[in-house]
Amino acid sequence: MLLFGAYSGAFVRAVLSAAHVHCREREHIVVEVFTTEVASPDKRIDFWHEVTSETLIKHSVDPLDRSNFRGRLLRAQAGAVTVTRVICSGATVRRSVEQSAPASAERCLIFLLPFRGSAELVQDRSRFELNSRGGVLIDNMHPFTARYDAADMLLVKLPLKEMLPKLGLRDAHLPRPLAAGRLPVSLLSSLALPLLVEGNDDVAVGADEAWSIGAVIADLIALSCKMSTPTSTGGSRDGYWLRRARTIIEKRFDEPGVSPAAIAAELGITTRYLQMLFAARGETPSRYLEQVRLRSVERQLRDPKCYRNITMLAYDNGFASLDQFSRAFRRRFGSSPREYLRRLDRQS
Repeated sequence: MLLFGAYSGAFVRAVLSAAHVHCREREHIVVEVFTTEVASPDKRIDFWHEVTSETLIKHSVDPLDRSNFRGRLLRAQAGAVTVTRVICSGATVRRSVEQSAPASAERCLIFLLPFRGSAELVQDRSRFELNSRGGVLIDNMHPFTARYDAADMLLVKLPLKEMLPKLGLRDAHLPRPLAAGRLPVSLLSSLALPLLVEGNDDVAVGADEAWSIGAVIADLIALSCKMSTPTSTGGSRDGYWLRRARTIIEKRFDEPGVSPAAIAAELGITTRYLQMLFAARGETPSRYLEQVRLRSVERQLRDPKCYRNITMLAYDNGFASLDQFSRAFRRRFGSSPREYLRRLDRQS
């Protein structure tokens, strides 16, 4: 076990680099321990911020009680997976837009699971209440906020490229945070906790076994998230989000403010992921929205009981302008709305 007490960023980075070499040479999983007890009271928060930012991901920490803040972090590397246990006083943790920018961030996923107590996490308009029965998988490419009164929490840092295929995703990041199910989480706790117990010194595990343990941890997290992804009508995860997107379009097509960005925001997924879902079916969200609007216009034009004013029909069905409506109508029906209406009148 390695115990670190200095709080300069350069020192922390140097020690972590040396520790990784040490792990490879000894072919052991080494438990690194950081504690605020080695820092003077006025430096504890600075120390904790440096340690957690260097060992996890960049963020800011706002303790609930600055004068009595305490923290302890245990960290082990299992192959490509970093397993961390955080025990600390209550705080609010924030990751900003700047800290999440691709140029400044190592692209990874973070799994959070409280061993005891509870926490609240918000990312991409999704809010999660975390407890020992279920965690959440988040994307470090988006800002987030986490709040807790006191923490004893498991955090697992996972390589993005290896995790996306396990989750069945092709996009560059998660479309939204993923809740984790109960059974695989229990197995994960049983596997991860023995790696992070103080007093065990080095866990006697060879290099190959360490990579295998890391792979099993990643598989359990992926399985847990897949089990918790809602698929009420069956089918794939992509199919679930596509059905929800189409439902929103079909219910709200007459609202001018409906757009791919607005639909993605309502679902809590990225616009890029939404576009990918439609592209896999040979269409786009904008074109699907346009077709739904035009089908509604056509039904009303064919109904003699409806008031068939072209301008009113355009705006009542969500088109932002007459010009936009006319172009879309001509693409679908090969004529202007007025020509189409005259043809219907002649047929009747």
